[in-house]
Amino acid sequence: AVPTNDVDEEMQALSASVAGSEHTNDTVDIPALTGGKGNPYTAITFDSIFSVVWQRTSVLVSLLLLQSLSQFILEMYEGLIAKHVIIPLFLTMLIGAGGNAGNQSTVRAITGLVTKEFTNREYWRVLKKEMMVGLINATILGGIGFGRVYYFYGQQDMFYSTVAITLSLFCIVLSSVLLGTSLPFLIGYFGYDREHAAPIIQVVMDITGVFITCGLCSKIIP
Repeated sequence: AVPTNDVDEEMQALSASVAGSEHTNDTVDIPALTGGKGNPYTAITFDSIFSVVWQRTSVLVSLLLLQSLSQFILEMYEGLIAKHVIIPLFLTMLIGAGGNAGNQSTVRAITGLVTKEFTNREYWRVLKKEMMVGLINATILGGIGFGRVYYFYGQQDMFYSTVAITLSLFCIVLSSVLLGTSLPFLIGYFGYDREHAAPIIQVVMDITGVFITCGLCSKIIP
């Protein structure tokens, strides 16, 4: 029989080895994610609360200012929007679909990176799979979007508008999936918290969605 002391020493050595290997394999920095400086997130102290507030507020203010770019895009196409009321009627649907699709990809990428299901080196493989998924989702949503727009406005000599809205939806969903997948990798590469990718993709797709919609409608609608 093996002496108890020897077994205890072997177990302690094994635990230390596992802990060391986990520490060296790009573990998640809990204080960095939670905003606490060495404190658990549930600690209700001035320092821990202020740290989280500062991190989140700085990101939210930056995104608020960035989102103002959509205003300038709308001003560029003010005449188009005034002439074709169908564009603003479905703009929220288009932007919302892009934000939802982008969030799904972003959360999936963050989860995979944090749980080590895949690593930064497998970015292209992950992007390739998400691109195929995005193409299928964009086609399905584009078909549903076409049916919805055509049902309400297809009989009112707005066929070109219906096509423009449908293509916009397809492009927005596909681009949001690709950007949503890439953001967590990019943010983590530069050393920032990947959790910020979720609000960033929302703002980016707001701006991108407006630009894609107005651009395609200006080219397709007579």
